Amino acid sequence: KLVYAVEADPEKYLVKDACTTDTYSVGPDTPLKDVVAQMVERGIGSAIIMENQKVSGIFTVTDACRVISEVDL
Repeated sequence: KLVYAVEADPEKYLVKDACTTDTYSVGPDTPLKDVVAQMVERGIGSAIIMENQKVSGIFTVTDACRVISEVDL
């Protein structure tokens, strides 16, 4: 059973009890537009960046907001 943060008692649950194993991962050369579109479609807040079969980063909603804030509209 997935436990949401508002229900999680830090004395009772482990990280594995509060996280999902259904992840979204992409390569570092994946177009930003494609990553953001998939995050929206899936209703998720992050994408794991994989390079050479290792995690090289995590792209989050905050990262997306930062990119948008830098665009001259």
